[in-house]
Amino acid sequence: MAREPYVRVRKSDAKFFELEAGKLLRFRKPLYGIADAGDYWDAILVLHVKEDLGMELLTGDPALFVKMDCGAPEGMLGACADDSCMGGNEKLQDLTLTTLD
Repeated sequence: MAREPYVRVRKSDAKFFELEAGKLLRFRKPLYGIADAGDYWDAILVLHVKEDLGMELLTGDPALFVKMDCGAPEGMLGACADDSCMGGNEKLQDLTLTTLD
């Protein structure tokens, strides 16, 4: 955000924030979402992809994973921001369904 956001609290709620009359609250975190949510998402996604699906990170691209089976690719996954796109054979698709939770 380009500016620091402030909030005027209702008089009836000022006691909950220990505010004196005429004081404002300044936001210290973004209004929408958590600033480091992307880091949490990435950590959870990588953990799931590596441990649950058994995929390996490609050396040349930190957002591209592959699952090999007897020297042949079983599937690939590309991660971008907070989304991913994956394709693979039926065996990998079944594995993804069993690891949804």
